[in-house]
Amino acid sequence: MIPRAGLILMLSFPATAFAGNCAGLGTLAQSAAGGFADGKPDESFNEVESCDLLQNSDGTQTYLCTWQFAYRAPGAAAVFDMLDRLIPVCIRGAQALPADDSVNHPDSYDLRRYRRGDVVISTSLKDKAALEQTLVTLRIDSK
Repeated sequence: MIPRAGLILMLSFPATAFAGNCAGLGTLAQSAAGGFADGKPDESFNEVESCDLLQNSDGTQTYLCTWQFAYRAPGAAAVFDMLDRLIPVCIRGAQALPADDSVNHPDSYDLRRYRRGDVVISTSLKDKAALEQTLVTLRIDSK
């Protein structure tokens, strides 16, 4: 059974997701290029579970948004595909990077990474059967 949020996303994402957030993705990349000096960005996305600014051990910061779905819900793939299509369009100059398949034992995993200058932008789709969840993430790393 698809949860309500997953169903809403599955039905509405192709037409409406990120309609006003393309500029937001660009703003996030600019904030990351500045090391998130102004603190946590004020961007939000459709049906996102959480977005947090994380401090890394090397002194850099990561902005991470996570969407949670029922295990293998079709809406998860729709969100992942939409992010993958929008990143190179909304973040001008973002170039695709080779896949990084290192992962912490999900049932399946897909990662798409892009770079613009010193900023790395990635989106991932992870199936976690033990948690009965599929997770989609948007990650923007400052360098």
